[in-house]
Amino acid sequence: MAFNQRKRVNKNHNKKTDNNINKEKNMVFSYSTFEQKRHKIKGPVGLLMDMILVFPFVILVALIYSGMIKKIPAEKFKFILVLAAVVLILIMLLRISIWINDVFHVFIIDKNGNFYRLRVSTFWYKLKDKMYLLTPANVTGKKFMMLIYMVANMKNVVDSISDSITYDELIAMGKLEKLTDISELKVSNGIISFRANISEKNESSVKKIRCHRLYENDFQLIRFLSGEDYREKEDSRKIIEELFKEQNSFGKILKFTKIWTCIMAWVAVTLLSSDFSRMASINSGDYKKQIIETDSGKKKEAYVSVTDSNDYFYASSYGKLFKPVMIIYLSVEIIYIFSKGTDIVIAKTKKEEI
Repeated sequence: MAFNQRKRVNKNHNKKTDNNINKEKNMVFSYSTFEQKRHKIKGPVGLLMDMILVFPFVILVALIYSGMIKKIPAEKFKFILVLAAVVLILIMLLRISIWINDVFHVFIIDKNGNFYRLRVSTFWYKLKDKMYLLTPANVTGKKFMMLIYMVANMKNVVDSISDSITYDELIAMGKLEKLTDISELKVSNGIISFRANISEKNESSVKKIRCHRLYENDFQLIRFLSGEDYREKEDSRKIIEELFKEQNSFGKILKFTKIWTCIMAWVAVTLLSSDFSRMASINSGDYKKQIIETDSGKKKEAYVSVTDSNDYFYASSYGKLFKPVMIIYLSVEIIYIFSKGTDIVIAKTKKEEI
């Protein structure tokens, strides 16, 4: 869904601003694995799998181009694959860094409706002497686990900060940002973006903020940004329905096709690379079809190198795996589509009978 551009009007603008942190009335929006899963946002493992599933198609495209259009020399072919791998890894790392940046940010609405953003760090744990939350006993991999606990416990830490420090003091220290004049709000299934005036230390600037929808109480955060009553909570029945909602048959077919195609792409790369290489040599004129005599005296068709008559391969051994690979791919795909189509028909028949 998308919202028209508008500024959020602070209904409490004329009231005296209280900058003290109040744990009973502040609303803290921190990272939530549930919201991440709910909005189908991929973490580092999912992004790594995307790269692994995409890479064989790069190899296949290069093999097909070399075999059917213009032969790519071996050294250039390796360079293309290395370059493609580097680009995909950089894209993956960029997406992971964006995800990490979102996870390590927390939004706050104070009791007066003022909006703030902070970055998770050990500062907040030291402020309230909560460092023990970052080093739980009997836990291995402490540095990595410390980051996990830092994010997981941030909501409790923010809620328990002493009233002796104010938001203004935190802003002056550069530990907190105040966001005002919210506008240009856009909300998609996995992304929130809006423009805001950001005040930090003694500086103020208008910037566009774009983040994933992976924050707890996502519904209330969006209502606040759109200028609606953010104290209203989301209908729990809707959450339960989304949690237990089954993917429809068409969605299952698309998901299966995506995964099955990626798997068969790796199979094709593994089994057909030598045949594509031979195809490239034949089409480029490096090998010519001839009739040669075998050691047993039989005559067979073979592709012989134009520069070395001892370098050849039999025509009968070339291209034998193209059809089997395609048949396996299409057979499994058709069987799956047929089974899901049958499920649709059966479900529809039962519904009509009822």
